[in-house]
Amino acid sequence: MTTHYLKCLTEHFNRSASGLKNYEIRLNDRDFQIGDRIVLQEYDLAKNSYLGRELERRIEHILYGGQFGLDSEHVILELSI
Repeated sequence: MTTHYLKCLTEHFNRSASGLKNYEIRLNDRDFQIGDRIVLQEYDLAKNSYLGRELERRIEHILYGGQFGLDSEHVILELSI
């Protein structure tokens, strides 16, 4: 299993932290696999810096692009809560 560290803007980080958001739409450039760990790292785009908070999740399901209007270079990752 691989651990992927991903930048996550505060607005999306807060929804994930509260349990309201259990997915990530990402460029499929990391060979994501079911069971891999995702570490979301809160990031401020304006300051171009990490804010220190992190969330760890597990990939439960992957919807590959090329269907449902999602381009073939992206995936939707369903994450554990």
